[in-house]
Amino acid sequence: MNFPSPIAFYIFSYPVRWYGIAYAIGSLLAWRWGIFLIKRRVFSLCPEILSDFLMIIMPSIIIGGRLGYVLLYSPSYFFTHPLEIFSVWKGGMAFHGAALACAFSSWWFCKRQKISWLSLTDCFLCGAPLGIFLGRIANFLNQELYGIPWKHGIVFPNVDSIARHPSQLYEAFFEGVFLFIVLNGLALKTRISRHSGMLSGCFLIGYFASRWICEYVREPDSKCFEFLGSIRISPGQFYSLPMLIFGIYLLVSKKKSEKILEKKYKYTKF
Repeated sequence: MNFPSPIAFYIFSYPVRWYGIAYAIGSLLAWRWGIFLIKRRVFSLCPEILSDFLMIIMPSIIIGGRLGYVLLYSPSYFFTHPLEIFSVWKGGMAFHGAALACAFSSWWFCKRQKISWLSLTDCFLCGAPLGIFLGRIANFLNQELYGIPWKHGIVFPNVDSIARHPSQLYEAFFEGVFLFIVLNGLALKTRISRHSGMLSGCFLIGYFASRWICEYVREPDSKCFEFLGSIRISPGQFYSLPMLIFGIYLLVSKKKSEKILEKKYKYTKF
């Protein structure tokens, strides 16, 4: 299979890579989809709020993704080559770092704007899988984050001559297409959006499940973690565990608050 160059085009001798294009278009698609849901009255937010939020979230993705890669996957290398941290165009981004940066920046933004943090994350995360999908396609074109050897797989010339699982495409489907369909099916066909945080919880659990499954056919980014001598999990699986825990917390806490309100309503109704 012939792969295109990682560089899409040049602007005044500066390379523009597919990865950067994927990040930019993905963020714009998530923003536009959020506005669509607001206009459909799925969320009680102003479209202008989402537009302002986009200006915060785009740099958060880049900075958080880069720092996440530096700290989680290659700390020793960047400790001896600190200036390389700023060489974003050479590749090296981590989803979990970007997610954490987006969580903190969105919380700060909502606190300043005096709006519900979980309502905003519910809205934006419904479109986030579109950006994840494009990001994984860019990973595939860049021949990075490839899978383990498989005789029926694809040869990535920049890696070696071994046929491998196209794990980037698996992740594009499960983390992107599948998660987008599930979240927006819930948002548009049920009343789950009335309970702030439940869609965010579904996203976190859905991403965890998708990432956990796909990691079994993906070449680990670094050494796997070992527990109890025989249990081995990849860094991607390990760093996804907090997403599962927080996702379950959101769903359980919202469910409990619903039951408390129902009970209160029963006792006060005459």
